[in-house]
Amino acid sequence: MAYNAIVTRITNVDSHPNADRLKVSLISGYNVIVGLDTKVGDKVVLFPPDGQLSEEYAEKNNLVGYVDEKGEKKGGFFEKSRRVKVAKLRGIRSEAYVALLDSFSYTGFDFNSVECGYEFTELNGFKICDKYYTPATQKAMRNNANKPKQRKENVYFRKHIDTSQYRTSKFGIKPGALVIISEKLHGTSARGGKVLDTVYSPLNIFQRTYNFVFGKFFGYIKQKEHQEFKNLLGTRNVILNPENSKKGFYAQAGESETFREKAFNSFKDLLHSGEIIYSELVGYVSENTSIMPSVPTSKANDKELVKMYGKEMKYAYCCVPGQSEQYVYRITQTSDDGTAFELPYFQMTRRLKELGLKTPPLMTDPFIFDGDFEKLDKMVEGFVEGPDVLDKSHIREGVVIRAENPDGTTVFLKSKSFTFLLLEGIVKNDENYVDTEEVS
Repeated sequence: MAYNAIVTRITNVDSHPNADRLKVSLISGYNVIVGLDTKVGDKVVLFPPDGQLSEEYAEKNNLVGYVDEKGEKKGGFFEKSRRVKVAKLRGIRSEAYVALLDSFSYTGFDFNSVECGYEFTELNGFKICDKYYTPATQKAMRNNANKPKQRKENVYFRKHIDTSQYRTSKFGIKPGALVIISEKLHGTSARGGKVLDTVYSPLNIFQRTYNFVFGKFFGYIKQKEHQEFKNLLGTRNVILNPENSKKGFYAQAGESETFREKAFNSFKDLLHSGEIIYSELVGYVSENTSIMPSVPTSKANDKELVKMYGKEMKYAYCCVPGQSEQYVYRITQTSDDGTAFELPYFQMTRRLKELGLKTPPLMTDPFIFDGDFEKLDKMVEGFVEGPDVLDKSHIREGVVIRAENPDGTTVFLKSKSFTFLLLEGIVKNDENYVDTEEVS
């Protein structure tokens, strides 16, 4: 998933209630702790959470903390990983990092040439930031890249779309749009469809004999190929088929991937030609392994959090070990030329009833957007935090905002809870943690 820094502007600055040398600002929807030199009207650069500053940028601005030979703390407040993550500073939420423009002066980039909303990872060839991956995730991604492709891409079987951040992309929602706000579930992505796929006709015994005897001299007879509709199952990035269905991330870790097949088998024979179901699988891979790792809430230094969810929180979604559940949030219909058409929400829910499938819980009834973003912001903010709607034993990840605009376009935006991001940051402190969504 893409990560970018964003050019924006300071619109308000308030005093920090517990620190004289800090201020608080709401910037592009993020609550950010800023320095005393930050002024209303300043053009700045915002780094959302889950990113990593480049080594060069951090070094140029002395942002990484260290202890000198005298034992004194020097440098900035960033750890060696240079991660941008949420935190509480003196009791106040800090949800992003904001940098003044002079910190980029070494790049020679002219910020007057771009408007607010400009996104980047590089400036004039200088790397500034990227998405953060743990060392174990990076290793797993490299291993996947170096392996022979498990399955050739299929233009009729599109991957999951990347969901943009609500706070920075909300203006893609137009007045008059039908808005659906549902819970964001913390699981693994799945897709299954009945789509056109290339099928190769096997060579007969005479053709195989010819290839064996004469092929290298006169050329080999090739298998004939044609297109036909087939049931395909996939993760976010990989198409699984009988030859590689046991090569997914969980299988490589010594677990069974049959939970995906079980979910797909429940509806695959009912699919229309060209129909693709996009969903989230939650719960457990097996008796021993959950789809998403548990979280040590005790490390969050929040007694109330531990009181509500225990010292170790599992994203179970009311599943028992060995059980998983599937929740569908999107259906497309792909034409013979590879064009994918989004099924409108109410058509999707009607189709899911026919298939016996569920959607993620709604946070409120669908409604028509009147263009008031301030009201929509408050509504979204009111839904992101709290216990999971399905299972009160753990927190919710956040919400997904689906907007079907009057012009026929559909946008999917996400807003994650501060508590989820805080706990996710704790999980990613473990260098051996692997982000399954990136490698599966």
